Amino acid sequence: MLQGAWLMVISAFGYSASIAIAHHLTNRLPVFEIALGRNVFGMFFMLPWLARVGFSGMRTRHFSMHMVRGLFSAANVWFLFGALAYAPVADVSAITFMMPIVASILAVIVFREKASSFHWFAVFIGFVGALIVIRPGFSGFNLGLLLALGAVMAGSIVAMLIKGLLKHDSSDKIAAWLFVSHIVLGLIPGFLVWVTPSWKETLLMVVLGYLGAVIQRTFNRSM
Repeated sequence: MLQGAWLMVISAFGYSASIAIAHHLTNRLPVFEIALGRNVFGMFFMLPWLARVGFSGMRTRHFSMHMVRGLFSAANVWFLFGALAYAPVADVSAITFMMPIVASILAVIVFREKASSFHWFAVFIGFVGALIVIRPGFSGFNLGLLLALGAVMAGSIVAMLIKGLLKHDSSDKIAAWLFVSHIVLGLIPGFLVWVTPSWKETLLMVVLGYLGAVIQRTFNRSM
């Protein structure tokens, strides 16, 4: 239990750092290109694991479920990076931290997990806080916040799919298939909008890929 909590903390720190880097990169690079770079380098950092287990470590009887998870996860990343191009980091971060709240609701609905009155109170407080940030009906609302909400919904569905996949496949296998599916889905969109990155931007995408690998492996292990 304690180990899972620490892994979730590491994942959250990595997620926060990724948001800051992606926000900086969106100043000049297209969203699809940033996402593609993140996933290519993320898969690169999974290669030591792949070298250790061999290609047999990628075998799965739930290929279609991995692809569905990859589709929603790609949407999550595209929405998130798109939100960072239109809205302040603080607002996007506040909204995306609704993800555990939405995921906990889906867990009750999908997996019939038990929820206490304190659990529902925490969910209510979380939603109220998010609504304060979103400011519905005011001029402060923009496309970035709408995209952030899309990232929350897609990410929450991804969390449920990960829970299902963990019953059959290892956390690292799930992470590796994520990057494979992201690269396949993002290859064409990424190249269609390609802007040659500077060395600094390339290095930041390498860091983004490393953080992506850390986030996926720690988050999957914490579930």
